Amino acid sequence: MADLINLLGMVAAVTGISMTGSFFLQAIKIWKNKSAKDVSLLMFVVSIINFVLWTAYGYLIKSWIIFSPNAVGIVAASTVIALVFRFKNN
Repeated sequence: MADLINLLGMVAAVTGISMTGSFFLQAIKIWKNKSAKDVSLLMFVVSIINFVLWTAYGYLIKSWIIFSPNAVGIVAASTVIALVFRFKNN
C-alpha cells in the first residue's frame, strides 16, 4: 500500500509541475505579443500566495512531492507578473 501511495504522490508531483509550468505558456504569449492587457493580475497574485503557502508546508514537512511543483509555480507565476508589469501599457 505504501508503494501505491508513493506512486500517487510522484504522479501528482509531475502533473503539478506540468500544470504550474503551463503558466510559462502564458508568459511566452505575453512576451510574443508584447501585451498583457487580457491577463488577470489578481489571479496570478492569488496563485503566488497559494504556491508560497504550499511550498512552505512542503518544506516544513520535508515533502518534495508537495514542495517541488509549488516552487515551480512560484517561479512561473512570478514570471507572468513581471511580464504584466513590463507590458502593462501595450
